[in-house]
Amino acid sequence: MSQLAPITPSLGWHRFEHKNLEITVVDADGEPQTLTGIALSWKLLHHGTALITKTDQDGITLDTSDAVGAINDIAVIEIEETEYVYDEEDGTSEVPAGIYRHELWDTDSDVLLSYGDVHLLPGNAP
Repeated sequence: MSQLAPITPSLGWHRFEHKNLEITVVDADGEPQTLTGIALSWKLLHHGTALITKTDQDGITLDTSDAVGAINDIAVIEIEETEYVYDEEDGTSEVPAGIYRHELWDTDSDVLLSYGDVHLLPGNAP
């Protein structure tokens, strides 16, 4: 079951900022789920086009420090300052401030785990 997890302006995510986004995946009863051993993929999307893509091989780690005897991994998506530029057919473009969509997928089973709107706030290039 996928869960709605918007990234709101209160999170304070600004363009060109190094940011660690934390996503906890829960089941239908609200219980945290283990992500250990699952291939993960995260995307920042604009009208279905991926502007930033992360995988468990490049930019997604698991934080199990809050587990305390329970099964609850937190997916940590690391966005570097330099990743706000993407390739287009006519060259490269910067990801502007605006509202986007994010998705976290279990790529082993092709299951959407988490999704929601993203409010990317203005920021200055490094």
